Amino acid sequence: MKESPETKNIHWTAMDYSEFLGPKLFRESENKKKLSFILKNSDITHSIIVKSQKLSNKNSYHNFWHQLGTAESAIRIAQAQWLSRTDINLLVLVALFHDASHSWVAHPDDEEKAYEDTMNILTSEELELLWCRVEDIKKLILATKFSLRWTCKGMLEKIIQDADLWSLGYGPYYMLYSTIGLMDELHGSIEEYVIKKMNS
Repeated sequence: MKESPETKNIHWTAMDYSEFLGPKLFRESENKKKLSFILKNSDITHSIIVKSQKLSNKNSYHNFWHQLGTAESAIRIAQAQWLSRTDINLLVLVALFHDASHSWVAHPDDEEKAYEDTMNILTSEELELLWCRVEDIKKLILATKFSLRWTCKGMLEKIIQDADLWSLGYGPYYMLYSTIGLMDELHGSIEEYVIKKMNS
């Protein structure tokens, strides 16, 4: 696959994926396809995507690959609903940053932290260029909180929630990746919780 000028500066090798999650070349190829799709179908800039990558953790599931997949799925769902380019830009922006600085699966404040980190790294000019309002970004990032998964009523909230679960419907490899990645993160969070309880 020939690299476009937009994709060649993304540092794919910086991501720390566990070897059991599949061939590294497959992941890199899939990331490049997702990145090209996002750049073609939204007004998100390359620099915003690089900022998203900087904030992504090297978790086994909640990582840059997941963020790109969520963004791609958000676009596909929004296009199927004939949503405006402004709505698509908002959804993609939220998808790219909804798990920024994600610590572990069950941490209650991850989405609030993701919102704060997003607002700290993005400029007002970038938000104005995309016609994204701060209150809409916050509402949609918080909609990805697991405890709110089935309580949100708005169309954009439902789309970002569905897109956040993109890997569950992409076939056996992605389903396996999701299950192993989430279990690995959950195991780490349980371990961390037990250690904290033992030390308190």
